[in-house]
Parts: sequence; structure tokens; C-alpha cells
Amino acid sequence: MIHLVAKEVLRQYQCKSFIETGTFEGDTLALVESWMPELPHLKSLYGVDLWDKAIEMTQKRVKHTQLFEDNSVNWLKTFVPQMESPAFYFLDAHTFGWLPAEQQEISNSYSPNNQLYIQELEILMKSSGPFVICIDDWNAEYNLSQSKHLIDHVWVTTSNSPTVCDINGNVRGIGRPSCYFVKGLDETILRDLELQREE
Repeated sequence: MIHLVAKEVLRQYQCKSFIETGTFEGDTLALVESWMPELPHLKSLYGVDLWDKAIEMTQKRVKHTQLFEDNSVNWLKTFVPQMESPAFYFLDAHTFGWLPAEQQEISNSYSPNNQLYIQELEILMKSSGPFVICIDDWNAEYNLSQSKHLIDHVWVTTSNSPTVCDINGNVRGIGRPSCYFVKGLDETILRDLELQREE
């Protein structure tokens, strides 16, 4: 689930497109849709998930999002060149073994050991940008060491960062950390939002 700080990131960078890989039940896309009246520059929302049931669940919760049942790597290869910039990519297609067995099996077949985000990053970093990338469920020791060939530092949500909430604005807790980084944009905005730099 996306942190509330993302709303300010979308605002500060005037993002025109929001893309989520790994929609699951649609919590994030439903929340971002609810922000759209306050973010008039945000024109297009997209969600992609391998699991047909995830797409079905998300479809019931969103009205302004284009949804795709596909492997996120395949989808990004096709659609990244078409994205209106600046784009905001929310990478959440990794799993931690808590998914329904059917979805976990599908996910594992494409991305053993939760390495899908590395493949996603490789595609995105080859694009011209500009963009913001947010990786959900960030673990610096594991993730940054695995992606050092692509990114050398990130900005991570902390206990001071705005918390996770539901679509009605009810706080759900701090949530697992997320990390941010940008290409072709001023990263001092991330620093000023009190995110913590990690190398």
C-alpha cells in the first residue's frame, strides 16, 4: 500500500501518469484515484498484474484506471515509451509468500526470489524519463545490494514520513518502508519531504 507522502511527491513533481505493477486488491490505485481532484496534472492511471482475480478485484474499485493482465516486465517494455512524463512508477509486483497459493505460484514462475523489480528497473532505467520510481516494501540491505548496478542511492520513508491510510483517510499504520528515486528530476524535493537517503 502506498504511503501518503506519495501524494506530495506526485504534486511536487507534477506527475502526469501513475503506473502500478502488482495491483493485488486495488488499494493503491483506489487511493490515488481519490487524490486526482487535488492533482489536476495527473491525467492517466495504469495497473498491471499477472493474476486475473487481482485485476477483477481492482476493477471493482476504480473508475479512471486502465488495467492489464500481464507480466509487468512485458508490459513495461511495451508501454514505457508511451507514458506521458513525468511519470510515477509504483513497483509492487514482488511477493513475500503471503499471497493466495494460486497467485504465489504464478508470481514465482516469473520471478523466483522476488527479483522482478530488478527486471522492471532495468527497463525503466533505459528509458529517457523524466520519472519518479517508488519501490514498495523496501529493505535496504537486500534491495539496494541487488540493484547497485542500476541505482546508487535511494530516499526511504521513515517513521516521520506520512503514514499509510485507506481510501477514506483512516490511518492504517506506518507500513513497510518504501524507497524513491528520480531520473531527470530534482531530487532535493525528496530530501525536503524528510525522506532518508540510503547508499
